[in-house]
Amino acid sequence: ISLLEQKLELCCTLCDYTDVDVDRQAKATKTRTLKELTNIFENPTAVNSLPGSVIDKFFNMIYVNLNRGLPAIPKKYLFYDDEPILVDIAWAHLSLVYQLLLDYQKISPTDKRFDKNFMNLIYSLLHAPDGNERSSIVTFLTTYLETYPEKETEIMDILSNCLIGYRDKVYDPFCVIP
Repeated sequence: ISLLEQKLELCCTLCDYTDVDVDRQAKATKTRTLKELTNIFENPTAVNSLPGSVIDKFFNMIYVNLNRGLPAIPKKYLFYDDEPILVDIAWAHLSLVYQLLLDYQKISPTDKRFDKNFMNLIYSLLHAPDGNERSSIVTFLTTYLETYPEKETEIMDILSNCLIGYRDKVYDPFCVIP
């Protein structure tokens, strides 16, 4: 197993960000490793030279980190006329994961790994309470639509269902982006 694959596997470890004293070393190591991975995955020459098995591990790492489950929002934040500013306590490392995803998407926008399962994960993250995360999702979807304009109706239907769910109080208000 290559060093790159080991780094990708290391980044699949989910740390406890709810307590600053827990997993301190693991958090620091993971953040440092994600930054190292950024140097590779922002470079088209490097990415295009990677074997498919490494890209599979890369997508697994992205999937594990994004599919972590959304944090619970205290009820007091759900009754505002304006959207409260909420930042996921794990955003420091999640932002690096999104940066890796968006950099990879620019290099390889038609990758077959952006399949229905992956897109369903992306759609589910529209309900994230963190505006930074939703902004990253919008950036991803914008690039995705530039690559696949024929998917516009499908994506708009999904977004419409999010808004209907918000209106009908099925979802928290975070799917609505100003």
